[in-house]
Amino acid sequence: MLFTQFSADLAYPTLVANVLPSYLNGFFLAVLLGAVLSSFNSLLNSASTMFAFDIYKTSINKNATDQEMIRISKWVGTLIALATFFISPMLLNAPNGLCDLIRKFTGFFNIPIITIVLMGVLAKKIPAIAAKSVVIFHVFAYYLMV
Repeated sequence: MLFTQFSADLAYPTLVANVLPSYLNGFFLAVLLGAVLSSFNSLLNSASTMFAFDIYKTSINKNATDQEMIRISKWVGTLIALATFFISPMLLNAPNGLCDLIRKFTGFFNIPIITIVLMGVLAKKIPAIAAKSVVIFHVFAYYLMV
């Protein structure tokens, strides 16, 4: 299969189409969808749990019971899932492909998180405001550079 314009997003499908025997296409699709849905489910569970414990329990309702935390976590997970269903079709319009878009988005948070972890390991005493400042400064600085 030959494409007229090369795109990084088409590299993997081209490899699969050219290398994988046609009778294994269904099996490969099942494996691929299983991996994608597993990752999506992990993201939903992590995000909703972090919201429930880090935002809801600490800022909104300090006396929340476990049942209430579970209920809030389910609602947040549902809202995130619905948001992704509406946002995901827009990813087709990524100008340089999906791989480049993901790389840019992860760059917003990977570098400051690594910096915060390294400073936490190497330094004896750093205030919490320093970590928050690093994240906020990096997001703006990264946006200006990209």
